[in-house]
Amino acid sequence: MNGSEVLKNLKKWSGPGLAFFEVYEKSVFQCYRNRKDGNVQKVTVEILDAGSDGKNPDLRYQCMATADDGSTATGNPASTIEAVLGTVHWGDLDRLV
Repeated sequence: MNGSEVLKNLKKWSGPGLAFFEVYEKSVFQCYRNRKDGNVQKVTVEILDAGSDGKNPDLRYQCMATADDGSTATGNPASTIEAVLGTVHWGDLDRLV
């Protein structure tokens, strides 16, 4: 069973005391960047995918980036990965926590 099939089944499944109303498949990427101050920063980028049969296709993808120093960057949900990455406030990763 692939991720899409699991996602669909979790959305349908309703056991005793459990009814999922939102389910996302999460992909995680490890990245490295040069901060504004010149230091190298390790960043974990998580992409959440509600699937093609989600409630609102315009909000299918979400993104959150977390740096090893604790700074984070997010953006607005979007219908494509390109769009969601384009809305992330990447400059927030340069803020010292």
